[in-house]
Amino acid sequence: MAGDVEGFCSSIHDTSVSAGFRALYEEGLLLDVTLVIEDHQFQAHKALLATQSDYFRIMFTADMRERDQDKIHLKGLTATGFSHVLQFMYYGTIELSMNTVHEILQ
Repeated sequence: MAGDVEGFCSSIHDTSVSAGFRALYEEGLLLDVTLVIEDHQFQAHKALLATQSDYFRIMFTADMRERDQDKIHLKGLTATGFSHVLQFMYYGTIELSMNTVHEILQ
């Protein structure tokens, strides 16, 4: 019948989106923000950061000066700790040791 609508739900959509962001990250494509922590620079996608962290969601969507910046300096973090957090955001895995747990939890 005309007008009947069928719905479709992809069981791999979330995985596909995550894999797409990982591929872009690994290829260095469409990276739209550089986060500076200590003397290290981390490139990332604002959209991914915003979906994985309320902190970044507010930073990039509220009326904050960082919203329109390409390079953002973050204080109070360690580069080592943040690199583990960023890895988790993109890959969903994190390697913990007694030496890095404290830095990551900050």
